[in-house]
Amino acid sequence: MAASEKDGFNPQFRPGHLLAQRYRVRTLLGLGGMSEVYDAYDEKRDHGVALKILPRARTRSKEQVERFRRQALAALQIRHPGIVEVYDWGNDNGTYFVVMERLVGSDLGQRIVEGMPFSFAFVTKVAVQMARAAHAAHRTGVIHRDLKPANVFLVQSDDGNESVKLLDFGVAKLQADASFTYTEQIMGTPAYMAPEQLQSAKYVDARADVYAIGCIIYEMLTGRPPFTASNKMELMLMVTNDRAEPIECLRAEVPRELIRIIEKAMAKDPAERFASAALLANALQRLGIS
Repeated sequence: MAASEKDGFNPQFRPGHLLAQRYRVRTLLGLGGMSEVYDAYDEKRDHGVALKILPRARTRSKEQVERFRRQALAALQIRHPGIVEVYDWGNDNGTYFVVMERLVGSDLGQRIVEGMPFSFAFVTKVAVQMARAAHAAHRTGVIHRDLKPANVFLVQSDDGNESVKLLDFGVAKLQADASFTYTEQIMGTPAYMAPEQLQSAKYVDARADVYAIGCIIYEMLTGRPPFTASNKMELMLMVTNDRAEPIECLRAEVPRELIRIIEKAMAKDPAERFASAALLANALQRLGIS
């Protein structure tokens, strides 16, 4: 379906455009209703960057502007190798922008579509790195609240190895952000949201991210999310009330101890989950799968 400029889908900038008197646009990397991402060059620091723009159609919404601002604040607050690095953010004549490190690789969502089945070594390696990065965020008072395969980027290094970077902290909960009043509005992606997060966004803690990581591991092993439905309401009811189809029914060779870890991470009751993402990472690492 063709997207219109009114919907915010047409690129806002052409190659050569200079933003904030320092960021020179080179090429368009990604385009959607919520953001535009460009390959750009920082003429002040003399290096390539990724430039994320809030489409002008979205700037009329205070909520969208706030979400965009919070993405930058959250990433700036953490500074961890497993979190995409943000260098700068601001507003240039009504254009809201975030400047990030330029990543080479692909997101986990793409890889799941293209690369199933994954080895158990790959799954545990990615899961440990996700959990470690999430724990680093939690230690600084940031809860992601929208962890999903599309927000897990696999960075390709020159030697062929891959490492995880968590992306998009747009709905993150920043405990130290006194300027923002938390409401009971549901924020996130329902297929990866913990049951308590579907009830209220106000009181979720780090264990909601633990739940989401459990869902992502489930999907890496099986090729599908734990719950799927034809509409959002049905999906929310399934997440709240139903048990996911047992992993062993979808992939019989998955080690039983790995299944137990996933089931604990995805427990309906947050008190029954790992108390922290670090404990989840430790449990995965103790498996010794290689």
